[in-house]
Amino acid sequence: MLQATDGEDILGHPVLAAYAQVAPLGWLVFVELPKSEAYAPLNRSILLSIILLMAGFLVATMSGLLLARRMIDPIQKLRIGAMRIGGGDLGHRISIKSNDELEALGEQFNSMAGQLEESYATLERKVAERTHDLEYANAAKSRFLAMASHDLRQPLHALGLFVAHLRMPLKPGERAKTVERVDAAVREMTEMFNALLDISKLDAGVLVPKIVEFSIARLLQKIETTFDQTAREKGLRLRVMRSDAWVRSDALLLERILLNLVSNAMRYTLRGGVIVGCRRRGEMLRIEVWDSGPGIPEDHRQSIFGEFFQLPSSERDRYGGLGLGLAIVDRLRRLLNHEIELTSTVGRGSRFAILVPLAAERLTSVETVRSPHPAAFAVEGKLILVIDDAPIVLEGTSRLLGKWGYSVVTADSDEAALIQLAEREQHPDLIISDYHLANGKTGIEAIERIDAAFGASIPTILISGDTAPERLRDARDKGYILLHKPVDPMRLRAVMHQLFKDHERHRQGVEESHPVSQISSTIPSQPS
Repeated sequence: MLQATDGEDILGHPVLAAYAQVAPLGWLVFVELPKSEAYAPLNRSILLSIILLMAGFLVATMSGLLLARRMIDPIQKLRIGAMRIGGGDLGHRISIKSNDELEALGEQFNSMAGQLEESYATLERKVAERTHDLEYANAAKSRFLAMASHDLRQPLHALGLFVAHLRMPLKPGERAKTVERVDAAVREMTEMFNALLDISKLDAGVLVPKIVEFSIARLLQKIETTFDQTAREKGLRLRVMRSDAWVRSDALLLERILLNLVSNAMRYTLRGGVIVGCRRRGEMLRIEVWDSGPGIPEDHRQSIFGEFFQLPSSERDRYGGLGLGLAIVDRLRRLLNHEIELTSTVGRGSRFAILVPLAAERLTSVETVRSPHPAAFAVEGKLILVIDDAPIVLEGTSRLLGKWGYSVVTADSDEAALIQLAEREQHPDLIISDYHLANGKTGIEAIERIDAAFGASIPTILISGDTAPERLRDARDKGYILLHKPVDPMRLRAVMHQLFKDHERHRQGVEESHPVSQISSTIPSQPS
């Protein structure tokens, strides 16, 4: 059996020795090999393995560094790009060419930055446009206020002159003529205030259309009656063409539109005349107002519907007005969803047309809209409570109501009113109160206290010179009628009449088809 062992040769060098016994001879045979030669293949193998491991490690390290660089660089670009875009540099774009998800993510960042840049540019443009519009509106408003101040001062100036004239000894004919002029000046001021009030109502959103079917004939007749005298005074021809068509709209608001259109035509027409007529166009009725006035230039045909825009014309200075008529027309037709058309030739005239849906024609001419003019009704025994902190208003209102046959109690506060009513031991049939009273109180607070004292809801009319939308909403929310100063006496009488009728019907349990709150808020006073 062969055995091996470590040893040294005769020279002392380390060797590996192997020996085996030769049986026939009984000898031991030794074989020696220097260790350096014996371990040489193993050492070469180990060295080769170490070299291979180091080469593999180096290759792995380089590959890792390259892979890490390929991953970290796009991420770094994404981080830097996101910071720049977030910092407001919307024009910056991230450039990644890795053909993987990181490149797709970079493209998404670029797309987002592009959208933000476009949105920001659009926003800047809109802000610039809005700023320009506000500047224009502010300048227009300043011009409007200057013109409004001038126009409102004109009738006031005339009233002062007429009042001074009335203080002098006058013949009956001269006195009657002066009174007519005073009345005309008051009507002119009322028209201007009504125009401002209409704009306030539309801004407040308190006008709710009541769409019904009605004959257009009544409306055309109202236009002819309203403007016939004006046309004769100006030497113009007014022709209103008859029509038996029925339409679907809000009768009172449509009437307001047409009154404003015809009033505008009459104001600016010096020669010739005004024609009002209707044409059927499929399922629509086109109500047209023609005039032979100065016409409207092409570049002003959209602007004329703005609140603070007026055409430069000497005729405006001659006939006055605030120039709000067409602004009211435009808002009302939008409220009713009616289209309006305009054609005009400078120097020859204009045509305005409002398109209204046709309804089925009826054989009977049934009035669907109440006339705002009062009919005769019984006033005996009715007590009116008037609350106002201005003595001159109390005196004027008391005299007017007394002339109409009412009993009147006047007071400057709810406390004074309750004291006087307690002395008379009588329940008021109607309360007329100013909105703003002394000591910061409102007419609504005074009315609620009086209602609570009598344990009943008393018919009420609020009167105010404040045309702010909040006042309109306050009155509407409480269910009160709000009239704005100056109040036309006939309109006040009509609303009182309607209130008494509604109150009586309510007591009898009869449902009213036209709530007075809506009727009073939409009664056309005079065209603007």
